[in-house]
Amino acid sequence: GAFMYCSKLASINLPALTALTTIGDYAFHYAKVGNDSGTTDISFAQSVTTIGAYAFANLVASINIFTFPLNVTIISTSALQNTAVREVRMYSNVTSIGDNAFDVTNLAASKRILTKISTHWNGTWVDGELSSNTTYIGSMAFANNSNLKKITIPRGVDTINYGTFQGCKNLNSVTFEGGTNSALANINGLAFDGCTALASITLPQNLVKIRSFAFRGTSITSVTIPASVQRVGQFAFGNSLTSLTFENTSGWNYVVENEAGDAYVNVKYNIDVTNASANATNSKVKEGNVYYYFEKNMDMPVTGKELIDFQIDNVSYFAESGMTLGEWVASKYNTAGFKLDDSNIVTSNGSGMMEYGTASEVITDTSSYSTGPV
Repeated sequence: GAFMYCSKLASINLPALTALTTIGDYAFHYAKVGNDSGTTDISFAQSVTTIGAYAFANLVASINIFTFPLNVTIISTSALQNTAVREVRMYSNVTSIGDNAFDVTNLAASKRILTKISTHWNGTWVDGELSSNTTYIGSMAFANNSNLKKITIPRGVDTINYGTFQGCKNLNSVTFEGGTNSALANINGLAFDGCTALASITLPQNLVKIRSFAFRGTSITSVTIPASVQRVGQFAFGNSLTSLTFENTSGWNYVVENEAGDAYVNVKYNIDVTNASANATNSKVKEGNVYYYFEKNMDMPVTGKELIDFQIDNVSYFAESGMTLGEWVASKYNTAGFKLDDSNIVTSNGSGMMEYGTASEVITDTSSYSTGPV
């Protein structure tokens, strides 16, 4: 936090520091730059490769253009969270955009001014483009940027995380780069929730899971589910959806949840539709007071047992009623590969072990687990 809480900075101009490679964590956190009525531009040496966590979060400034240096590869967690920026520019070297990097959830509505995310292509700044080398976009990364209008998801991104574009109410164009070559496998819960201007979507061909509420609150009325998809979560497309078409129509079933959201009725329906209109009742995500979870070739539990939907790190999973966490880990519902270790639920995210609840704990429909000590 080298300049954290500095209240009288006239500008941030660092182009002469050619040996600088990292803007550290909290470097300008809550600093005040320029005056309240004007706009500020920020410049760096091109040698910078990493923008640290919270480096410019809660910056008291109105930034016209924030240009990341040419060699930046990592934009860390909450790097510009709750900071008023009109346009973000990045070069093609960016590979990772951290959780909450541009999230403005706690910023006053009048300060949510981001209208463009641009990437440099062939000497031109192209609106709506992220770096084609980006492979990770974090949870809530662009949440509540209500003036953002279009975005292209790079072909190397395999997951759109929880709430990544939630509340971007003027986002009207989402493009998935690569088509059949897209790496995108998962669209997690609330990813585009509240994007009210989004009226259509073409999903990429390698997609596997669309999680609960992923497109809730959009204006999408019809969608085609690619043959690669194995699961469509609860209320994934919200009230606006009237037509749902499966490219591969065999083997689909759905589990029904009541309106109260507290129980699952294990009714197994085969959705064998050649087009959405041929079987309208089974092709709606919401029918009357019932929500549907679609699951391909789902092995249903014993008749009469309820399915519970609980969460681990904001991702929904099924469990049979009365299951303990230990029993769930050993069951078919453990689709993410969680493991038991010293009576605790443990998983590896590639950089270390993360601990959850004890094996003897009974799962309920309100259970929610997050990373932390047991």
